[in-house]
Amino acid sequence: MQLTKIFDIPMGYLGFQFLIGGVDARRRCIKQHVPARRGMRVLDIGCGPGYVAGWLNGVSYVGLDTDPNYIDYANRKYADKATFSCELLTDEYADRHEPFDFVIMMGVLHHLDDAQALDTLRIIRKVLTPKGRLVTLDGFRHPNISSAAKFFLDNDRGKYVRHKEEYVDLCRQHFPNVTAFEHPEYFRIPYTTIVLECDA
Repeated sequence: MQLTKIFDIPMGYLGFQFLIGGVDARRRCIKQHVPARRGMRVLDIGCGPGYVAGWLNGVSYVGLDTDPNYIDYANRKYADKATFSCELLTDEYADRHEPFDFVIMMGVLHHLDDAQALDTLRIIRKVLTPKGRLVTLDGFRHPNISSAAKFFLDNDRGKYVRHKEEYVDLCRQHFPNVTAFEHPEYFRIPYTTIVLECDA
């Protein structure tokens, strides 16, 4: 079975993410960059199997993903903690939901070309509260990257792994305040990771 086919199965995807440290990377990101407070509203774009919902107790969590297998799994496992929907983030979605305090995208931006990313960021700004924040996590390139890290980035399913400045410049087209954090320690494999905090 091809690796991409394994990712179509929620348990296959989860097993791979545990192996490379992807689940722990997301847990660290949430702990360090998403200060949860009771009652706040969180939108997780590209939520996958929904396990982030288990780490945000007391919040109103909504997960979006376009993979029905992932959403089915999330609804079976985390329905008591969250709401999940199999759909894209659109203007229509933003118009029919109350604003969110946080939007998170874990490993999404590097799957989007510039036009797709900018449109998504535009809608995120629309769906956030006036003091809301977007938090993203992605792999990134830099001049002194190791050959091992370059290998993993080159073979990532996302085809738009950018340099730090390129991510920041994209986000600043819709968010006035963008802060970048490099986290080389997040994954078990050599994988250069950047977290962006984007304040509306």
